[in-house]
Amino acid sequence: MSIDLLAFHETYYFREIEQRGSLPATVAYAQELASQAQRSDNPELQFAGRMLHAALDGLADVLRGKFGHSGSTSSHVFDSYELHHRHLRRGEPGAN
Repeated sequence: MSIDLLAFHETYYFREIEQRGSLPATVAYAQELASQAQRSDNPELQFAGRMLHAALDGLADVLRGKFGHSGSTSSHVFDSYELHHRHLRRGEPGAN
């Protein structure tokens, strides 16, 4: 996704109406998967978790640098991205 956003800036501005297909609405889930994998007893899952976290940090750097999202952590950048694309997390007022 980072490469796509860098190569084709216009893709950032397309918004998915359905949260299921929206990167800004689901990136927090990817972070949770990475964290759970890193806590696993399985070394291969731990490695996969570290790789996913690294990829997500790279995506946050692109969002911060090219699209002006602020935040000192990747999570904060993704919160800004999610808000900008007007997706609410489950359990928030107005979320489906």
